[in-house]
Amino acid sequence: MDDGIAQGILRLCKIAQGYIDQGNLEQGVAIYRYIIVKYVGKDIEGEEANACFARVLSTCGRDDLAERYVKRAITYNPDNPCYHHMLGIICNSNGQYEKAIEEFELAAHEEPDNVSYLTDLGANIYHRGNKKLGLEYIHKALNLTPTNRDLLTGLAMAYLSLGDMTRA
Repeated sequence: MDDGIAQGILRLCKIAQGYIDQGNLEQGVAIYRYIIVKYVGKDIEGEEANACFARVLSTCGRDDLAERYVKRAITYNPDNPCYHHMLGIICNSNGQYEKAIEEFELAAHEEPDNVSYLTDLGANIYHRGNKKLGLEYIHKALNLTPTNRDLLTGLAMAYLSLGDMTRA
């Protein structure tokens, strides 16, 4: 596939994201669907185009296909934590929980101060049974954003489920 196609995908993704950012989800998703119909199953050259296409597929509920393209983006740039985080989210939604944790760990290792990476890693570890370690990662995320209501609520719920009314 030539570079022009990859650039076309990137342009369309930016247009769709613009609509989504303006609150016009319907138009943004319509462009995403067009991209899927036009390009699914084709080899796409370039790191950004593969990552963008993976986001499009995942947004439209096609995680089964998104995994392929985010893995291709990773082959171009294996040190990009965003790609590992995206793959972790996809694996988690596909029920591949251990693989999701591995990907979240890679992302958090590359960017140890990223609240999303720490939160997703902690939540997945917590839900896989290692409550103590999961809570440690969530607390690290909370230390970076102490007023984050979502994290505070999640921690309260976790402590309530553990029967720790003092911390909840």
